[in-house]
Amino acid sequence: MKVPKYRRYKEIYAKVVFPGRREIHLGPYDAPESRAKYDRLVAEFLANERKSPPPIRLATQRRVNDIAGVPSVLTVADLAVKYYEFAEGYYQKNGRPTGELCWVKYAMRHLLQLFADIPVNEFGPKQLKLARDKMIEQGLARKTINQRTQKIVRCFKWGVSEEFVKPEILQALKSVDGLRAGRSAARESEKVRPVSVEHIEAIRPYMNPIPMAVVDLLLLTGARVGEITSMRTCDVDSSQDQWIFTPESHKTDYTGKRRYIPLGRKGMAIVSKYLKPDEPTSYIFQPREAMAIRKEVLRMNRKSRVQPSQVDRSKPDARRKPGERYVAFSIRQCIGRACEKAGIPAFHPHQIRHTAATEIRKKFGIELARATLGHSSAVTSEIYAELDL
Repeated sequence: MKVPKYRRYKEIYAKVVFPGRREIHLGPYDAPESRAKYDRLVAEFLANERKSPPPIRLATQRRVNDIAGVPSVLTVADLAVKYYEFAEGYYQKNGRPTGELCWVKYAMRHLLQLFADIPVNEFGPKQLKLARDKMIEQGLARKTINQRTQKIVRCFKWGVSEEFVKPEILQALKSVDGLRAGRSAARESEKVRPVSVEHIEAIRPYMNPIPMAVVDLLLLTGARVGEITSMRTCDVDSSQDQWIFTPESHKTDYTGKRRYIPLGRKGMAIVSKYLKPDEPTSYIFQPREAMAIRKEVLRMNRKSRVQPSQVDRSKPDARRKPGERYVAFSIRQCIGRACEKAGIPAFHPHQIRHTAATEIRKKFGIELARATLGHSSAVTSEIYAELDL
């Protein structure tokens, strides 16, 4: 039995006809909403062993409650919008949205591709599995699919707490197990592996000294790249023989724990070059300083005479100027360009944290690796530190 086609109806509308002459109108022809509805109906048709879908209540049947201002028939799209508005206020750190908000948006996108117009209390495990199958078709990795599926369930959990969703809907969705390795069609992602110290040394001639100082500190301390790039003079306690760096903000701030990063002798030698005693709240590693070093090196290596018009080529109204601090992505870009010039496989800063964890575990054991990485449990440290066979 062939899959029913997306058809034109009365010139400006679209429809689909299922077996048994079950005809469903989709809305305006070639509109994103009608295409999404067609995709959902076909997915349910295939999942239901090619049987015609039962009648459903359309979103046009909704009535607005004048008192509460909430649709009496709340759709999945309505719930997703309300949850995202909640997430915008919840996933905040230092007045800026965290990366979790972006992952919530991606998860909601998969949900709305198929089920935007159905009532929330008609959404169940079958629909959740269809959304998951859509992710598999798009080529997402198994772990990513499981994470986004959990965020969809979390959206309905929030809906239950706000009395938008019936509790039994949430219980039914929780019955859907995550995809297991080797037991689904989803592809497996590659595990993050440590990068060799030889490769780190290979990029040194092609790196600016300031980004390279960040890389060296990552290898020495096992810290996260965001922690090192946020280092300020006031965050470094240099009153003792052993300097301790306490980041103003870190990944697990919400747990109420403080993060302490000992720099060690080599780390102290690196940081002391870039400390700014006169500006204790300024960031230690600044792109503007790296740009100045780059221009100085280019000027020194110049073979032709500098023309008077080329003495100062800075643009006072430039659209893009060097920022006051590095971010994780900019350090990754620097490393990627250096790897390309060095002719070695590209690696990213997070792999350096794995390298540091592996070296610390090899020399001092898993407990010290746990303390250095800032983990509450050694089980988490096992993810970063490779076992020394």
